[in-house]
Amino acid sequence: MYDLANYSNNTHSTWQSTRYQNRIDYIWADDSLIPYLHKFELDNSLSSTNSDHQILISTWKFPFAISKIRNKNRCKRRTYNYKSMTKENWEEFTNQVKTNMTDYQVPTTTDTTESLEHTWHKIDTCIIKAALKHIPNKKYTIKNFFHTFTPKATQLHNDLKTIGHILHRVKKYFSNNTTMPNNIQSLINQINITHNFNIKLPPHHQSDLATWIQETKLCWKTLYNARNLENAQHLRKHINIATDKRCEQLLTQPTKMINSILNRHKEPVHFHNIKTDSDIITDHKQIKQHISDHFNE
Repeated sequence: MYDLANYSNNTHSTWQSTRYQNRIDYIWADDSLIPYLHKFELDNSLSSTNSDHQILISTWKFPFAISKIRNKNRCKRRTYNYKSMTKENWEEFTNQVKTNMTDYQVPTTTDTTESLEHTWHKIDTCIIKAALKHIPNKKYTIKNFFHTFTPKATQLHNDLKTIGHILHRVKKYFSNNTTMPNNIQSLINQINITHNFNIKLPPHHQSDLATWIQETKLCWKTLYNARNLENAQHLRKHINIATDKRCEQLLTQPTKMINSILNRHKEPVHFHNIKTDSDIITDHKQIKQHISDHFNE
């Protein structure tokens, strides 16, 4: 975890009184998010909340945020079913957290020599271990089909792996004197029938192995080239569709396309509160109504 103030060399005081001042407010971020930090700054709260604490503002730029594919393929996630929890389950979870905090010797006061990062890591570990034990959860793999190709290319790829597996097992059989798998013959027959090949059965003598491997590799190379051609054709089709779509949008929506090319976008304006002569409006609906009334006047 990183302190944004230290990372951006902006370690000014965040709290002050008539006599003292100190930096007691922090924004912490994971190290994987730090490269996307655009700006960190402090804002005077006297014009909004009238607090003795400064307002900490961080601005981020995530280039992948507008992408339709948010998760990598085969990304593993875990979800917790909080709705199935009862009052007794939550009590067991709470007791487990307390037990874990005792076992990990988590300090309960600020009078400690441990760093904040170390203490926070202990608390995080205690909570996660208790949640895995007492909250119903399941782990699943996110699958997307962004990089999938045609069924024909997929079949060619699987057959390529099958021939590679056959070569590997036959070589291992002769080098380590292991038992030849029983399914080798059925796999070879399946490849021969599917692609009209003439792959012979593995030889019985070491002297014939090199010739058999060379003949089998010729079939492997044939499938390899066929798969690459199928993938290239599929990719070319996608490129042509995308190009036609861009050309059509350039004719029908020229302003939108020019703004996209020039990266000319208007940043949205967010109002967290509005200070009037007698009050501070913080409700989201009231803020929108106040802004609308202001511009309609």
